[in-house]
Amino acid sequence: MLLDLKIYIRAKDLIIFGGGDSALDWSVELAGIAKSISLVHRRDEFRGAPHTEKLMRDLS
Repeated sequence: MLLDLKIYIRAKDLIIFGGGDSALDWSVELAGIAKSISLVHRRDEFRGAPHTEKLMRDLS
């Protein structure tokens, strides 16, 4: 059975911790569903793919 994350995330304020590929991918993927997304990372630069970082930044 495939879990539909939309029923848990819709209209919620989310906090995602990390700066790698997974954190950036989830930020982009959930941006159209969640009310808001905050990405918390301890460094000034992200370790994820530059293309995904650009997608994430373009959403804000």
